[in-house]
Amino acid sequence: MKKLFVFIIIPFFILGCAVNPVTKKREIMLFSDQEEIKMGKDGHEAVLIQFGRYDDPSLQRYVNQVGQKIARVSHRNNIPHHYMVLDSAILNAFALPGGYIYINRGLLAYLNNEAQLAGVLGHETGHVAARHGVKKYQKAIGAQLIMLGVAVATESKGLVLGTNLLLTAILQGYSRKDEYQADQLGTLYMYRAGYNPMEIARFFKILERMEKRTPNLLEQLFASHPPTPNRIEKSKAYARELIERETKDLTVGHNRYISHLEGLVFGPGARDGVIKGNIYKNRYFRYRVQMPKGWNLRRGQTAGSVLAQDTSKRYLSQVIPIELKKEFTPRQLASMVEKNSGLQRLDASQATIDGKRAYLVDYRAQSERGGWLGLRIAYLSRGKV
Repeated sequence: MKKLFVFIIIPFFILGCAVNPVTKKREIMLFSDQEEIKMGKDGHEAVLIQFGRYDDPSLQRYVNQVGQKIARVSHRNNIPHHYMVLDSAILNAFALPGGYIYINRGLLAYLNNEAQLAGVLGHETGHVAARHGVKKYQKAIGAQLIMLGVAVATESKGLVLGTNLLLTAILQGYSRKDEYQADQLGTLYMYRAGYNPMEIARFFKILERMEKRTPNLLEQLFASHPPTPNRIEKSKAYARELIERETKDLTVGHNRYISHLEGLVFGPGARDGVIKGNIYKNRYFRYRVQMPKGWNLRRGQTAGSVLAQDTSKRYLSQVIPIELKKEFTPRQLASMVEKNSGLQRLDASQATIDGKRAYLVDYRAQSERGGWLGLRIAYLSRGKV
């Protein structure tokens, strides 16, 4: 069984070779441009469900216009690019394969000018150009396929937790090498588009000072590789090199940028909810949850979600509201999640939580460190409100 599995997987990887648009080197690539675009489009739907589009058409148009300037001078200007502001207070920006690029409204409040916006969008466009997201997704798929093969060979019932594998892989961050390459590409693209490339280094410097004053402020933004002094110096050096190559008028655009931020929601919005002690309230999703005393609460990555962890850090609880067009029973919702995640249940039972029907399911999932975790999910359906 093991030999057959290896025999099947190896040709699958050998057949997928392509030239990287940035490095011009041949590399393993399992997806064509069109497949990558479809992957991004499918992931985009998940992003809208999890985060929500920020409701400001004028600001959306402005950010997309700046982004399109960057896209036109990128190494992959042959594919469509889409730039969108998400309704999240978290300081973050990210990109999906296929040209879907997002920036949170929370991050917009900390940028000083249009050039810095172009730099952030350029960085994310660089990830798309170098196909970092696709390669990371391939690794995630590979890990899941290999684990599936082991599970089949040993008749194990445990499978890797793979809920929304693409989005999870992207939000976990990139390698140091990929981040530096995206930094360089973002600086290059903003310069090609007519922006002062020194502004992105200045933005990194601002973030560095803010992080020192308020630890954990950056949360997801460059979480795996924060704006270190080395990273800032590399950005400054490359920006100076570009400017010295060719002297031309470069845009900063402070006043124009600030004018588009009028009315921008600062801090947690309606979808983010409020944390007070061990209680989390969310008026938008119309729910309230109380965690055990002493547990640490924080907002999750997705809109309306909350994470709570005990002091020993052995137990973690998360509440995730999901907006669906169709109404599901708790049992149907469990089946849908299991189908999309690859989870296999160990046990299940009916329950009543706060007067509402619920479906409790126990799972076994593998942690990032390779150990096994006990996972219990309580599915509740409130219906239309």
